[in-house]
Amino acid sequence: MVYGEDPVRTVLAAEDRLVASDWPQVTSVLVGPDSLNLLSGQRHGAVKRALSEAFGERQIRAYVPRIGGVVQEYVERWARGQQPTPGFASCQELSQAVFDAVVLGGDGSQERSRELQACMARLASGFQTPPVELPFTDYGKAVAARRAFGVLVMDAIARYRATSASRGPSSVLEELVAAAAAASAADPTTAAHQLSDSVIEDNMAAAFFGNASTGPSLAKALQHLAARPEDLMERHGTAITADVLDGMKFGAAVGKELLRITPAVPAVFRVAAVDFDLQGRQVPKLLVTLAVLARDYEWQAMTPGEEWRVVPVPAPKEGLLLPGPFIGFVMDLVRNAIEVA
Repeated sequence: MVYGEDPVRTVLAAEDRLVASDWPQVTSVLVGPDSLNLLSGQRHGAVKRALSEAFGERQIRAYVPRIGGVVQEYVERWARGQQPTPGFASCQELSQAVFDAVVLGGDGSQERSRELQACMARLASGFQTPPVELPFTDYGKAVAARRAFGVLVMDAIARYRATSASRGPSSVLEELVAAAAAASAADPTTAAHQLSDSVIEDNMAAAFFGNASTGPSLAKALQHLAARPEDLMERHGTAITADVLDGMKFGAAVGKELLRITPAVPAVFRVAAVDFDLQGRQVPKLLVTLAVLARDYEWQAMTPGEEWRVVPVPAPKEGLLLPGPFIGFVMDLVRNAIEVA
């Protein structure tokens, strides 16, 4: 496990030189074999370019009014609802609503966001359990949830194609479908496999997994700022005015403030491609390395039924820790496998 800005930066900057991406086998099933993280070579480059454009600043700017409308609707609902508002669950629900509206092109309704959150909960449970696909196992439920998510994506693709002649794309998914159509028209011999419907579906699933940390990150940020409003006031005064927002680069108004508190992705797995030295510690070839990006806070429920809350945790010593912390996880995995058998 790698902690600290400099050691983590060393690991991440060494991609394809000292370390390589490392994904569990079930990634191909629960995310998709055509997801960007599993592609390589020219296909990886082509899909990455398409995704970069669909998630680019110009496109995201166009979605800001829609994002603002969804956020306003949910915050007003929180204010009208029973108090205290369940912050953790509410932020998860809001993040799924924004994902639905902006990425999938849905209505961002409360019903839809709860459907997506339930789907994500089942998907996430399939990664740390024996891959036994039965209706009653966590893995079986995760596989079923992935199929259900695929149906949502394919339905959204079909809806857009049925109406695209009368309107332009209004979501990330629709941008990808439009890009696929344009690429196919320009060069039908190479474009078909690069942005096929299955590629779009799998990368929407990858984006869905990426969005899973948005709700907890938002809840952490709101809790932190509620407890320490002076952090915001020191930077911008007692209110963030329109002038302040206009003076910031796009994304900085919210993104930097959140990422300062907690990163969207808490950790990434890499496997050592060669033997190398990291701050005086030898990292042997094939050692799976967890680069930990978040280290200041963690979610805890102190008693059963209690609302989840963020509590500070001591920062580990910067550098590389031996794989001892994984022993408990491995033992749990073995125990689950024995129980299933």
